[in-house]
Amino acid sequence: MDFPDYAVLSNPLRLKAKEIQALLSGGEAMMLFALAALMRENFNWQRIPLGAEALSQKVAPFRRGLDVGKASAAA
Repeated sequence: MDFPDYAVLSNPLRLKAKEIQALLSGGEAMMLFALAALMRENFNWQRIPLGAEALSQKVAPFRRGLDVGKASAAA
């Protein structure tokens, strides 16, 4: 095989919550909309009582706000 590390890159191992938390800086959070909010200090599971379409409509503006190019243009 020409690229022996490809299998590792294409199939990474799953990280545990504590491992992900160690990668977050202060003030950062990883949001899993369907499952949990994961912050450096803790995480919290919350049920989202919305269907897929309603959740998509709420998430879309949030995702646009994360787009650095669009945020720079708005500023």
